[in-house]
Amino acid sequence: MLSSQPIPLCCNNRDTTLDIAKGLLIILVVLGHAIQYSFGTEYTQSREFFSNIVFKTIYSFHMPLFMLISGYLFHNSNKKDFKTLMVTKLIAIGIPMISFIILCNFYTEIRYLRDYDFTGLFLYIIDQVFRGGTMWFLFSLLLNMTVISIITRSLRNKKLQYILMLIVFILTMLIPDTILLSSHKYMFPFFCIGYFIKERKIKLYNGTNNKITLIVLTLLSIIAISWFDTNTYIYTTGFCIVNDYMGHLYLNTKRIVIALITSYTFMQYVHILSNQTKSVAHVLIIRLGQISLFVYGFNVFFDTIYTRVLFLLHINWDFNYIIPFLFTISTIILATSLYNVFDRSKITRMILLGK
Repeated sequence: MLSSQPIPLCCNNRDTTLDIAKGLLIILVVLGHAIQYSFGTEYTQSREFFSNIVFKTIYSFHMPLFMLISGYLFHNSNKKDFKTLMVTKLIAIGIPMISFIILCNFYTEIRYLRDYDFTGLFLYIIDQVFRGGTMWFLFSLLLNMTVISIITRSLRNKKLQYILMLIVFILTMLIPDTILLSSHKYMFPFFCIGYFIKERKIKLYNGTNNKITLIVLTLLSIIAISWFDTNTYIYTTGFCIVNDYMGHLYLNTKRIVIALITSYTFMQYVHILSNQTKSVAHVLIIRLGQISLFVYGFNVFFDTIYTRVLFLLHINWDFNYIIPFLFTISTIILATSLYNVFDRSKITRMILLGK
């Protein structure tokens, strides 16, 4: 799952595949945001990025795989006492989530403070926290953890647990997207799949370097990404199937199939990379994976500041790949540097790092 608590890199027996996967995924998260937001309001509002092949490739699997890995890792945590588990996760994920929500919405919050509307400010923050707001993925993470914890404690029979998870998933498709954001509903099956895979003691990668398998998976992923179009984005069409049962059910199935194919292929390449000779880049990617929660929060905050500056200065760039690349590198460097600074103080360690 997204993590802000590094594990010593000296542990030679540790399987670093998942750390590398999270490190690469958080880089893709930052790059995806950079393509979307780093050119100014005109490009962002035009939604031209939806047709960009790099953006499509990233968004076809990056958050679903993050959630799948989170479900996979949560299996061990779920063995704890329910109260202890929830308190631990609220500290590790909930507190940083609320902190970054407040930081990312400070322009709106300032207006409430300026008008002395403290009630409005409080309700606004509560609304942002409930929906996840700018930190939607962290809210989804907490939501999925809570739901799975309740299901697995309510039923002892494993098959009945899986059936109930399936029922909950079906019900989410019947709930209007205005009540529960479509993104949260879309994440639920991936968390469940990750949890199921871990419980069945299956790895997220096949552990081999079989070239034919890799070629077949790569071709399938290329086909899957080609199948991905503007309507496939969860942001454009939502998740509820009530108004168009067959059409939207097909669309939701399509989203999940594409994400699973590309995620599995990605994990095979990650496994190969994890077995390569360790290098500085290798260690840095592992480090990013270990502090991915903070990098995610800082990235969204950095996006907010950057886009605000472009808006105030009326700056709009023509599309190119240099700006997103520089944006991504800058974000990663700043995030890792600030993490080390914040880790020295008990206060910032608690509110921003969840430690």
